[in-house]
Amino acid sequence: NAYVLKANANTALGELFAPRSLSRTVIMFPDPWYKPRHLKRRVVHPKFLAELAVRLCPGAELHIATDQPSLAADMRSDLLSAAEYKNKYPDYAPENFAGLLTDIEQYNRQRGRQIYRLVFIRQ
Repeated sequence: NAYVLKANANTALGELFAPRSLSRTVIMFPDPWYKPRHLKRRVVHPKFLAELAVRLCPGAELHIATDQPSLAADMRSDLLSAAEYKNKYPDYAPENFAGLLTDIEQYNRQRGRQIYRLVFIRQ
């Protein structure tokens, strides 16, 4: 079963999902704000990852895609630093893991831009 909802993940995660209730989480192109003053608004950060880890079943997958290389590097670093997660690939994931093309991904593909994909497993 798949569910899609619109909510602020940083504030609603604990209210929406019980511990160990998620088998996969997909985060597609988070954080439209790239300026340093907007870092406080990032979706994927250490506190969020810790809260999400509580909601993920052991062995659950976390998939993230972004078109921003600095954001991808920051998220990857945060995930590698979190003991709850293990990288499924030695570096970035090699292909579109979800089989879905978002408008943002289509836009970037048409312009020859790279998409950075992360796939981490909940330990």
